[in-house]
Amino acid sequence: RDELPTDLGAASVLILGMGRTGTAAYDEITGHFAVTGIDADTYRVAGHVAAGRNVLFADVEDAGFWRGLRMSRVEGVILAMDNVAAKVSAARALRTKGFSGPIIAHALYEDHVLRLKTAGATHIYQTMNQAGIGLAEMARRDGARPAAEHEADPDQPGPLHVAEMRAQDQERGPRPQRADRPRRARREPTAEAD
Repeated sequence: RDELPTDLGAASVLILGMGRTGTAAYDEITGHFAVTGIDADTYRVAGHVAAGRNVLFADVEDAGFWRGLRMSRVEGVILAMDNVAAKVSAARALRTKGFSGPIIAHALYEDHVLRLKTAGATHIYQTMNQAGIGLAEMARRDGARPAAEHEADPDQPGPLHVAEMRAQDQERGPRPQRADRPRRARREPTAEAD
C-alpha cells in the first residue's frame, strides 16, 4: 500500500480529481493561490508532477486518507472527480473532518446537485448548463446581433427568417448541380459523347 499524504503544505486550495476539469481549475487559479491537487491515478499524478504541478497520489474514498490529513491552511476545496459518488463521499468526509470553507463541485445532472448539496457542497455548477451559458455569452459578445436588431432589419435573416428559408428549401427539393462544381466520379467518355 502506498503511503498516504498527510500534509498539504501551504495549500489554500485543494483540488480533488486531476483529470481535465481539475487540471483546468488548477491551471486557472495557480497564479492566485497555493494549490495542491490529489488524484488516485499514479500515471496521471506522475504526468502532473513532471509538468510542474503540485499533485499528490491518494484515493479520496479511502477513510485512512481523511483520518491522517492535515489541512489547516486549506480555505476552499474543488471536487473535480468524474464520479458523483466519489464527490459526495469527499464532501461528507470534509464536513466530518470539520472543514467549514467552500466546497465547489460540478454536476452533470439535476439529481446530482441535491446529492452534493446534502453532502456539504456549497457551490455546484451544472456542467452542461454552464457550457451552454458560456457558448451563448461568447455568441453575444462576439457579434451575434440582439433580436431587436433583427426585427428592425427585415432583410437580415433572424431565427424566424432562417426557419422560413429552410421550409422553402424543402418545398423546392434538392438543388440542381452547378456546372462548375466538381463531380464525385468521372465516367469514361463513350463514342456518342463529344
